[in-house]
Amino acid sequence: MILGTVSALCTLFISCKSDDDGSDLDPIIGKWQVEQEFSNGVSENIPACEKEGYWEFSADGKYKGMDIRQGSTGTCGSDPFSGDWRNAGNNIYIIISDFDPSEQIEEERNITFSNGKMTITYDNNFTSVYVKVN
Repeated sequence: MILGTVSALCTLFISCKSDDDGSDLDPIIGKWQVEQEFSNGVSENIPACEKEGYWEFSADGKYKGMDIRQGSTGTCGSDPFSGDWRNAGNNIYIIISDFDPSEQIEEERNITFSNGKMTITYDNNFTSVYVKVN
């Protein structure tokens, strides 16, 4: 009797395995660094320091990142950013910035994923390709 109960419980726990193995996570979750940028289909030169910037999306619908830009003098400056995100389906993501909580900016972006890369297409014929770093 006890052996049957233990066997049934083991079967129950194995068959009801948690779905938290990562397979159902949105592909945007993780840390991404820019690899390439295109303007009107033409590859842009990205200074080395700008490739250190990142976006990091978490499963709780939050994101954070660091925008690093090289100025006209050649020095690089950084600005942190954060906000919320959600997957609207059909490769459309809603990105909500928290630059100013009284004036949040909500943007719709076409984001696709392939071979460990994330491609964001903007409305102005600008595309950024990111590589997943974790």
